[in-house]
Amino acid sequence: MVRDAMTLYGARGLNMSIGLASMMIYGRVFATSGIAVISLFEMVASLFLSFGFSWSGLGIIRYGKEEWLATKTLNRTSSIRLIILLPSIVVSIFALYFYNEPLLSYIGTQDPRLIHYLLANLFLLAVHGHLSDLFTAAEQHAWNALYNFGESLGKLLILVFFVFGSMTV
Repeated sequence: MVRDAMTLYGARGLNMSIGLASMMIYGRVFATSGIAVISLFEMVASLFLSFGFSWSGLGIIRYGKEEWLATKTLNRTSSIRLIILLPSIVVSIFALYFYNEPLLSYIGTQDPRLIHYLLANLFLLAVHGHLSDLFTAAEQHAWNALYNFGESLGKLLILVFFVFGSMTV
């Protein structure tokens, strides 16, 4: 138990370090207006995530735990959540593509590649939320910590790819 807690705290520390590195990249690459664009972008991504994906995560933890104790699998709970998430993902993709101009205008840029960056982040966050909830339900805390670190590293790589891929903001 103590080892699991130490692993989780260590992974959170690494995640915070990666977050700091991301903010340093933002600060070095973008002007103040660019950082404002990224902040608005993160807010929009969080909004899509909250309404589309996060709300169903508690069901995995509660019902998944019951399924895990009874059968040592999470197949049924995971399948049901994926069935619930699929319409949210489809609606999010359509909303981002069909309303990209007003969304980009609100964020403060006209670069359509930001929509792909938003989609990549939403996909990564949705997968992260689902797998993290599964690991929590199965009490696989070390794997959860490792996965959290991998997700943060993935976000940093997506950022580096889009920033150094000559995205204009």
